[in-house]
Amino acid sequence: PDGTAIGRSWFDGPASSEQYAVDARARFQFAAGAIDHELLVGVNHQDVATLTEPAFLYALPTTFNVLDPQYGQDPIPGADVFDAVRGRSASDTETIGLYVNDQDSVGDYVLTAGLRYDAFSFLVGVLYKTDIGLVRYISYSESFQPVIGVVLITNDAFEPQEGEHWEIGFKYQPTGTRTYVTAACFDIEQSNLPNPADLPFAPSQQLGVASIRGFEFEGQTTIGDFFLDANFSVIDTEDPDGVKFPSIPERQG
Repeated sequence: PDGTAIGRSWFDGPASSEQYAVDARARFQFAAGAIDHELLVGVNHQDVATLTEPAFLYALPTTFNVLDPQYGQDPIPGADVFDAVRGRSASDTETIGLYVNDQDSVGDYVLTAGLRYDAFSFLVGVLYKTDIGLVRYISYSESFQPVIGVVLITNDAFEPQEGEHWEIGFKYQPTGTRTYVTAACFDIEQSNLPNPADLPFAPSQQLGVASIRGFEFEGQTTIGDFFLDANFSVIDTEDPDGVKFPSIPERQG
């Protein structure tokens, strides 16, 4: 009544999960005319079950005095109080993916193509070899990562996180040496990330997008018994909040 006591809120959120996964693959090497093939085929199965039972008690009356706080005086609500307001969210996410990857060698060219079917994605790349030890390449790939759980409001399963990756570069090893030089430019975009502008548990919470773009250079060589390694990178990043990733330096060498 005198305004010195405040209500206290309590949260209890037990959660559990079970996961089963298996991956089987087979590799084949054969020639078809002038083309040498290295073929990889496989199947991946994953089943993940989750259970979350949150309970939130908001602003329960207490004798906690904000002017003279005495911690530990108010008892924690009993299990029966939490159970009276407890919700339940269960999910069972099962994925079966079929994938195939074919690497073809034709003269100085190496072509790579791959497909994966569950959340559909593919990759393609071409590499050109020269007699002086220089290899140039360009590639594009898509990726995805299942997100376990459901949106609590709609009970719909989360969409998988998706990625796109462009890269162009070269690799160089002068003939008869143990010197290696590589350089690459790349552009990566990740989508279906948590949306920082959304309310917790809202249906649109996977609208976040992040990007990573940059250039990398690395050189390695040996001089007698010494091994020398030098590298340098310039990377521009942006997370779903529109700021740089704190864990990735902009320049590194």
